[in-house]
Amino acid sequence: MANAGTPAPDEHQRALAEHWSSPERDRRLLFAQLEAAETAIFLVEAAAKMGDNWVHEQLRQSAAEANPGLIRTALKMATGSGKTTVMGMLIAWQTCNSAAGGGTSFTDRFLVVAPGITVKNRLRVLLPSDPGNVYRERDLVPPDLLPALRKATVVVTNFHAFGLPETREGKGASKTTKQVLDPTGTIKACTETPEQMVSRVCREFGAKGKQVIVLHDEAHHCYRRRLDDLEAPTAEQLKGEEKKEAVARDEEARCGSTGCSRSSASSGSSRSTTCPRRRSSSTARAEPGGSAITG
Repeated sequence: MANAGTPAPDEHQRALAEHWSSPERDRRLLFAQLEAAETAIFLVEAAAKMGDNWVHEQLRQSAAEANPGLIRTALKMATGSGKTTVMGMLIAWQTCNSAAGGGTSFTDRFLVVAPGITVKNRLRVLLPSDPGNVYRERDLVPPDLLPALRKATVVVTNFHAFGLPETREGKGASKTTKQVLDPTGTIKACTETPEQMVSRVCREFGAKGKQVIVLHDEAHHCYRRRLDDLEAPTAEQLKGEEKKEAVARDEEARCGSTGCSRSSASSGSSRSTTCPRRRSSSTARAEPGGSAITG
């Protein structure tokens, strides 16, 4: 329940929707950006209330088949259609509703996962404290909601951060010491545990509490091979350079996917929104089993 004197979540959502679609805006938002944000908001706030429970059931079923333990929703958007702006809209919507006491459906903690260093640097505009932040540059939040937006904790990382590197102690240990600690090479005594990795990546979130929403940019790079995908060739069926490329590609894809799942299990994140890239259309649509913002 919202505190006395604080606008209710529905009022915040209405204010944001009217602000985004106002014909008086100096810089109007692209129709695809509005559709993408509205699709995500519909799934959280309206689908069940309108009797469209089949949507959530289909998402849960697809997640169980492809991403056990993690609900992922994909918004496919064309290259150049403004995925970063959509991520900013979703962060503003979640944070403002969380500040208004919107309940467990909302949070003010976000883990933004980039496919590489270059994109990671560009995504710094999602930090409310960044001088060139997208909320001010694209006028995503009415002035009276800016104090609520500043409560957001946004962590931008590279999917490579989900790897399990050698620990500080392991780097200083001799080969003989490592063999004594891990004679079979199976327990990985000198590498980070999944829990240590999550603690490193999510350090800025502090103690467990509110859930963390993962926004995964260009999430088509992040996947685990479906067990029922019998048509796709396995690494064992390939040879030479094709096999090396397939192994490296699958390892990178698993790193991002497994990292999101481990973060979900250890830090309290329950949803992942990915933005995969799509060149043929700018229209956003929910994609079961995917992640939420791709482009």
